[in-house]
Amino acid sequence: MAKTLSIPYVPSISGNIAPQGLLSTLDKEGARFFVSEVNWPDSFPYCPICAGEAAYGKEGIAFHFHVRGLDLRVVNLEDNMRQWEDSCCEVFILGKDGKTYFSISTSRQMPPDGSCRPGERTVTTGPPGMPKA
Repeated sequence: MAKTLSIPYVPSISGNIAPQGLLSTLDKEGARFFVSEVNWPDSFPYCPICAGEAAYGKEGIAFHFHVRGLDLRVVNLEDNMRQWEDSCCEVFILGKDGKTYFSISTSRQMPPDGSCRPGERTVTTGPPGMPKA
């Protein structure tokens, strides 16, 4: 079942905002969401804990995901690789025409020390043949 999220406009979200500033802005002003389903429950019934924030600015849209779970796969470590084969978070955005949609898949590798490095991201537009965002 499709979920909808009303994403707020936040003027300070731009390509010039520092990673820590972006995370702080999303935490304070972004719309919060929770993911509570899996796409293929018969094949993959386990649902990791996933939540996040989203907002958009004049130059684009930003998502910050928080994921915790068992046996999360992260093999594709470079931008625009096949993240949909890894454990990833995916967002579908429906265009104004109600027909066109964009898919953003993102995953990242957690450093061995468990720390997060703000600003690291991997974004694709989904499986081959899908329109580029």
